[in-house]
Amino acid sequence: MGMRVSTVAGPAGRHGMKLLRLEKERCVMRMDAVFARIIYGAVARNLPKTTSPIQLGQKRIRAWCARHILARVGEGVNIGRSVDFSSKVTIGRESSMGERFYLQGEIHIGDYVMMGPE
Repeated sequence: MGMRVSTVAGPAGRHGMKLLRLEKERCVMRMDAVFARIIYGAVARNLPKTTSPIQLGQKRIRAWCARHILARVGEGVNIGRSVDFSSKVTIGRESSMGERFYLQGEIHIGDYVMMGPE
């Protein structure tokens, strides 16, 4: 003998379920961004330069963090050491930010852009 669960029928019931599903997705996305911020702040921003002879996967780790923090990140981005950015930044494909770069606010960086340090 199983439990019966009744649901609200009709458009209001389906609409409510859709809203709950969307809210759950937003919550998971926010948790991903918080986790990525912690990883970036504690580990990724302090890893060696991307061009360093010591390769620990720093380019991929910083790009992964950026994909979860920034509004949009293209393929093949290179984020330098000690870069600070807000979550409203978008960066195009194959773009690069130099070391100790600071981006605050809503900024859109196109494809194939190279920005120097500081």
